Amino acid sequence: MGTTAEARPVRPGRRLASGARRRSYLLITAALVVAFFLVWDWLTSSGVLHRIVVPPPGRVFERSREIISEPYFRRHLWVTVKEVVFGYTIGAGSGIALALVSARFKSFRHLLEPYIVALQSLPKVILLPLIAVWVGYGQTSAMIIVVMVSFFPVYLNTITGLLAADENGLKLLHSLGASPRQAFRMYRIPSALPLVFTGLKTSVNFSVVAAITAELLGSRYGLGFMLANSGTFLRIEDLYATVVVVSLFAGAVYLIFELVDRKLIFWREDRNRFRAEERQR
Repeated sequence: MGTTAEARPVRPGRRLASGARRRSYLLITAALVVAFFLVWDWLTSSGVLHRIVVPPPGRVFERSREIISEPYFRRHLWVTVKEVVFGYTIGAGSGIALALVSARFKSFRHLLEPYIVALQSLPKVILLPLIAVWVGYGQTSAMIIVVMVSFFPVYLNTITGLLAADENGLKLLHSLGASPRQAFRMYRIPSALPLVFTGLKTSVNFSVVAAITAELLGSRYGLGFMLANSGTFLRIEDLYATVVVVSLFAGAVYLIFELVDRKLIFWREDRNRFRAEERQR
């Protein structure tokens, strides 16, 4: 009792310390970003880097703003968004569904495992010429690549989370009369959600990269086409600006999933904080 009473008043201070550390990390990150752009601007203004090869950051950001305001950018952005949304939905949904079946039926999991390992280790981009032979270059081939790229991280993280459920918790549910199906639904699936969302966040970044790579290799629409077109005609400022825009797009997509993860898997933060406090004791 004495130990518990002594430990309770310390927790708010620890939370404040944790918040201070988080703010310090953000400040350091922001300072490094500002320093990077200051060095970039100095290198271009001093002539160390030629402005034709590396435009100054101010001009790149200005051109990025101009590109975003153009109607053609919205058309190309919409194409990439459709490829990512449809391909990711099919790939991630299939990964979760197949992982649920694999975790529920052990024989099916062992039957499927060699094929998953073989296909997961195969670079998906090298299949693009073959897919282009089947369906041609364009949105369909890009979506197929996105499906393949997004499937494996979601499947592997989901199956790992489902199989890593605490056996003591399962035994407790069984002792209370829960059937294997009820234990699977009420315990395995909720305990696997943190890893499932980790797979979802990982695969969504891969999906954006896969879609843009497919557009780079052969497409007439999309952000990848904008990159390839700027590079082909040596519009250097447009090339840098498009890279910035694509980076903002990928970052925004990841941020959406990060916010959803924190909102839905709220107990992850509490559990990590509790473990940190236990280690500090």
